[in-house]
Amino acid sequence: MIKRLIFAALGWAALGAPTQAQTEYGFIQFSSLRDGMASMSLVWDLTTNSAEDARALEAVLLAKLNDGTPTKSVRDSLDFRTIAGASYSISSSPSHVIATLMAPQDFFEDAAAHFAESLRDTDVSGDWLDRFNSRLRQVPSTRIATQANVERELTEFALYASHDRAIDAPIEMILRRPDQVIANARDYNFGETPDIVMSAFPPEIHEPPKPPSAPRDLPSGVIFMEDDDANEALIFLADTIPFETHEDQALANTLYRYMGYGPGSEMFTILRQEKRASYDPQSHFTELGTRFAFMGLSANVEAAKWQDSYDTIAEIYRSARAGENSAQGLENSKNQMINVLAHGLRQEPDYLVRRYLEVFPYASPIGRLSLPMIATTFDLDTSSVNSNAARVMPPVKDMLTIIIGGHEPPPAEMQAAGYCTLEKGEPLRICLDELSK
Repeated sequence: MIKRLIFAALGWAALGAPTQAQTEYGFIQFSSLRDGMASMSLVWDLTTNSAEDARALEAVLLAKLNDGTPTKSVRDSLDFRTIAGASYSISSSPSHVIATLMAPQDFFEDAAAHFAESLRDTDVSGDWLDRFNSRLRQVPSTRIATQANVERELTEFALYASHDRAIDAPIEMILRRPDQVIANARDYNFGETPDIVMSAFPPEIHEPPKPPSAPRDLPSGVIFMEDDDANEALIFLADTIPFETHEDQALANTLYRYMGYGPGSEMFTILRQEKRASYDPQSHFTELGTRFAFMGLSANVEAAKWQDSYDTIAEIYRSARAGENSAQGLENSKNQMINVLAHGLRQEPDYLVRRYLEVFPYASPIGRLSLPMIATTFDLDTSSVNSNAARVMPPVKDMLTIIIGGHEPPPAEMQAAGYCTLEKGEPLRICLDELSK
């Protein structure tokens, strides 16, 4: 493999020419983290496209990193991380599992050595593994109706080919050598630290990655779970959209933030302040891949009056799609996008790693690295948003509507695009499969 140092600065996608040296693994360094901090992410290519496999692999890593080491007890390990200011994060996608260490530069070498020691131990505590398997176990939205649960079920349906376990021994995958090391720090020389961390793993050759399946579109129609005893109903309008350009994605992101991102948004102003119909109206816009995103509007409302709130949400959406949005509101939404992007780049190394892997999932880039979504967001001209709104937002009738906990079923006109009912505790994918036929 070729070792490449490529520096990404805040606001621009690629600065600096790569340097090359021979090494046994892919290595890339960014420089977007805030001053004084450093991070290192280990990336394993997945060989299956199963949501359950990804969670099982995350549980193995969490169990190893939260247990003790051959030289430190669990308490000593926790004390070390606290004193060093070190933190770990584990995440997965249909293509990869990512383990990230972040720590102050002054203590990073020691934190990395402890990180390696935690991963070198081939034993995994059954108690810790059971704990994290339980923590990562996914509860259906129809049992615990939260916006986060709904988004998770919908995005997993779109991204993963299977929800069943495909492999019996996920620990063997984690114990093998990672495929890439991605470092991030400003004005910091990692030196031999990546090699020290990688020495925790055997160098054997592993099975080549299996490219993830093409993402699926969410179906249109209505999913309804009736609950006469519920005080609240969760309304969620959702869609997954492939965009032709990065500018189109930035335009859509701006519109969703305008509709429901925090105080001052249309959802907050109308549903919460004027109608007092919901305490947590939200918009959702999550990057799932290159020019591919999950979008939604949601609110917890009075169960007996969910239809009135749904009509209000649908009207907010239609108005935004018609381009009836204030210039100042759109500019505020763009600034919010930049703030979120800046936070991700400067505070959350996993954010940049995931964006990089979306563009370059298995091979290091040749020459300069370009992550165009970053530059596009900073350069977006909000005066073009209203005239393009109808083009980047689907009609309400083409979106998926989910109502969990309503007292009355939706009217016939809402059911016309497709209709499916669920019992409490059943996963959304039952209806997603049915509506997709």
